[in-house]
Amino acid sequence: MELERLTIRAPIASTVLQVTAKVGELAAPASPQPLMSLGDLSALRVRAELDERDVGKIKLGDDVAVRADAFRGREFTGRIVNIEPIIRPGRINSSESRNPTDFSVMKVLIDLAGPGPLVVGMKVDVYFQAGSDAQ
Repeated sequence: MELERLTIRAPIASTVLQVTAKVGELAAPASPQPLMSLGDLSALRVRAELDERDVGKIKLGDDVAVRADAFRGREFTGRIVNIEPIIRPGRINSSESRNPTDFSVMKVLIDLAGPGPLVVGMKVDVYFQAGSDAQ
Protein backbone atom coordinates (compact mmCIF):
# COMPACT_ATOMS: atom_id res chain seq x y z
CA MET A 1 0.00 0.00 0.00
CA GLU A 2 2.79 2.47 0.91
CA LEU A 3 4.74 1.59 -2.25
CA GLU A 4 1.64 2.28 -4.37
CA ARG A 5 1.42 5.78 -2.90
CA LEU A 6 5.04 6.50 -3.82
CA THR A 7 4.86 5.20 -7.40
CA ILE A 8 5.05 7.81 -10.15
CA ARG A 9 3.09 6.99 -13.29
CA ALA A 10 3.63 8.67 -16.65
CA PRO A 11 0.49 10.07 -18.29
CA ILE A 12 1.63 8.78 -21.71
CA ALA A 13 3.95 6.14 -23.13
CA SER A 14 7.24 8.03 -23.25
CA THR A 15 10.98 8.10 -22.63
CA VAL A 16 12.56 9.76 -19.59
CA LEU A 17 14.65 12.64 -20.97
CA GLN A 18 15.83 14.18 -17.71
CA VAL A 19 15.48 13.47 -13.99
CA THR A 20 15.63 16.57 -11.79
CA ALA A 21 14.77 14.94 -8.45
CA LYS A 22 17.41 13.30 -6.29
CA VAL A 23 17.07 10.08 -4.32
CA GLY A 24 15.56 10.84 -0.91
CA GLU A 25 14.13 14.25 -1.90
CA LEU A 26 10.55 15.02 -0.97
CA ALA A 27 8.20 16.53 -3.53
CA ALA A 28 4.84 18.20 -3.00
CA PRO A 29 2.05 17.45 -5.50
CA ALA A 30 1.80 21.11 -6.56
CA SER A 31 5.55 21.73 -6.71
CA PRO A 32 6.63 24.10 -9.53
CA GLN A 33 9.75 21.96 -10.08
CA PRO A 34 9.03 18.86 -12.21
CA LEU A 35 10.51 15.57 -11.01
CA MET A 36 11.45 14.58 -14.55
CA SER A 37 10.96 15.45 -18.20
CA LEU A 38 9.30 12.94 -20.49
CA GLY A 39 9.15 12.84 -24.27
CA ASP A 40 7.66 10.81 -27.10
CA LEU A 41 10.71 10.01 -29.25
CA SER A 42 8.80 8.16 -31.96
CA ALA A 43 8.78 11.47 -33.85
CA LEU A 44 11.04 14.50 -33.56
CA ARG A 45 10.53 18.15 -34.47
CA VAL A 46 13.08 20.79 -35.36
CA ARG A 47 12.64 24.44 -34.47
CA ALA A 48 14.43 26.55 -37.06
CA GLU A 49 14.94 30.24 -37.73
CA LEU A 50 14.55 31.53 -41.27
CA ASP A 51 16.01 34.90 -42.25
CA GLU A 52 13.25 37.40 -43.02
CA ARG A 53 14.66 37.86 -46.53
CA ASP A 54 13.67 34.27 -47.35
CA VAL A 55 10.17 34.21 -45.82
CA GLY A 56 8.42 34.41 -49.21
CA LYS A 57 10.32 31.37 -50.49
CA ILE A 58 8.70 28.77 -48.20
CA LYS A 59 5.21 27.53 -47.36
CA LEU A 60 3.52 24.94 -45.15
CA GLY A 61 4.14 21.42 -46.40
CA ASP A 62 7.46 22.22 -48.10
CA ASP A 63 10.17 19.58 -47.81
CA VAL A 64 13.41 20.33 -45.96
CA ALA A 65 16.74 18.59 -45.54
CA VAL A 66 18.29 18.34 -42.07
CA ARG A 67 21.96 17.63 -41.37
CA ALA A 68 23.88 17.24 -38.11
CA ASP A 69 27.66 17.48 -37.61
CA ALA A 70 27.48 14.30 -35.53
CA PHE A 71 26.25 12.34 -38.56
CA ARG A 72 28.32 13.70 -41.45
CA GLY A 73 27.24 12.45 -44.82
CA ARG A 74 23.71 11.66 -43.64
CA GLU A 75 20.67 13.70 -44.50
CA PHE A 76 17.31 13.54 -42.76
CA THR A 77 14.10 14.69 -44.42
CA GLY A 78 11.32 16.72 -42.93
CA ARG A 79 8.31 18.85 -43.76
CA ILE A 80 7.33 22.35 -42.62
CA VAL A 81 4.30 22.06 -40.30
CA ASN A 82 4.17 25.55 -38.77
CA ILE A 83 5.40 29.02 -39.68
CA GLU A 84 5.05 31.66 -36.97
CA PRO A 85 3.36 34.79 -38.33
CA ILE A 86 5.81 37.20 -36.70
CA ILE A 87 9.35 38.37 -37.35
CA ARG A 88 11.64 38.54 -34.32
CA PRO A 89 15.32 39.08 -33.58
CA GLY A 90 17.31 35.91 -34.25
CA ARG A 91 18.51 33.84 -31.30
CA ILE A 92 20.62 31.27 -33.11
CA ASN A 93 24.05 32.44 -34.27
CA SER A 94 24.34 32.75 -38.04
CA SER A 95 27.56 32.11 -39.96
CA GLU A 96 26.89 35.34 -41.89
CA SER A 97 26.37 37.48 -38.78
CA ARG A 98 28.81 38.65 -36.15
CA ASN A 99 26.06 39.15 -33.59
CA PRO A 100 22.97 36.89 -33.21
CA THR A 101 20.75 39.98 -33.02
CA ASP A 102 22.02 41.45 -36.32
CA PHE A 103 19.20 39.79 -38.26
CA SER A 104 15.47 39.17 -37.93
CA VAL A 105 13.90 35.76 -38.40
CA MET A 106 10.67 33.84 -38.60
CA LYS A 107 10.44 30.65 -36.54
CA VAL A 108 9.58 27.49 -38.47
CA LEU A 109 8.58 24.09 -37.05
CA ILE A 110 9.57 20.96 -38.97
CA ASP A 111 8.41 17.37 -38.49
CA LEU A 112 11.19 14.90 -39.27
CA ALA A 113 10.15 11.93 -41.40
CA GLY A 114 12.63 9.53 -39.83
CA PRO A 115 14.70 11.04 -37.04
CA GLY A 116 16.87 7.94 -36.82
CA PRO A 117 19.81 8.63 -34.50
CA LEU A 118 19.09 12.34 -33.94
CA VAL A 119 18.74 13.25 -30.27
CA VAL A 120 16.52 15.76 -28.47
CA GLY A 121 18.36 19.07 -28.10
CA MET A 122 20.89 18.36 -30.86
CA LYS A 123 21.90 21.28 -33.08
CA VAL A 124 21.20 20.71 -36.75
CA ASP A 125 21.35 22.66 -39.99
CA VAL A 126 18.10 22.98 -41.95
CA TYR A 127 18.11 23.40 -45.71
CA PHE A 128 14.83 24.78 -46.99
CA GLN A 129 14.01 23.60 -50.47
CA ALA A 130 12.35 26.70 -51.92
CA GLY A 131 9.54 25.92 -54.28
CA SER A 132 9.20 22.22 -53.41
CA ASP A 133 5.70 21.00 -54.23
CA ALA A 134 4.66 18.86 -51.27
CA GLN A 135 1.23 17.24 -51.39
